[in-house]
Amino acid sequence: MTITIVIASLSVSAQLNEEVWTLGGKQYLGEGFRRWKFDFIFDGRNSIANGKPVNIGGLRMGLEYKRVHRFGVGIYNFNQALSLPQYNNGDTLVSPSRFTFGYGSLYYERVLLLHRKWEVSGTIHLGRGNVAIDYFDTRNGIWTRLEDVSVRPIELSASGYHHLSWWLSAGLGVGHRWMFETPNELLPLYNSTVYLAKVKIRIGKVLRAIGNKNVKNEY
Repeated sequence: MTITIVIASLSVSAQLNEEVWTLGGKQYLGEGFRRWKFDFIFDGRNSIANGKPVNIGGLRMGLEYKRVHRFGVGIYNFNQALSLPQYNNGDTLVSPSRFTFGYGSLYYERVLLLHRKWEVSGTIHLGRGNVAIDYFDTRNGIWTRLEDVSVRPIELSASGYHHLSWWLSAGLGVGHRWMFETPNELLPLYNSTVYLAKVKIRIGKVLRAIGNKNVKNEY
């Protein structure tokens, strides 16, 4: 389960009845809307590797513009090391082998449908990271680093939120990760479907509502 905490909002308000485009057509944002917002999001997800679920810890930091555009940077790390019976890097065949993967990304999220009670969005991540490859040295009885491989993951996903209240939302999503500039033996591990389960807590909105009850009407 991903917990999203929206910490604060930039104090840049928009004019009344500013419009945005969604799949439902033009939509007016109305009074109380803020053009720019800053969100800090714990953005973990689950994936499948070797037929088993894998947890991925992550966070992303960025800006939201006119309620439907979100962009920024993300940092992600597989919480479990993955393994193969053996690995061949072209020069050395090692057995067994272990892989640790982490990456950063630039992301863009576009809200496609927007309603007071729910929203649907699509997200793309363009990543750059490293897979650390270790092998078990039977002579010394320890894991030893073989090499670090630079890789380029790209991830596409779609997710939906249901707004349970003016400060709390829950959602689900699904996507896929493609690995580029990656050794062929590692592709089955990291080319995978991605599953998202999220809870969004709008702390910044709660704090602003203390002095302005109209904040509760924003969505």
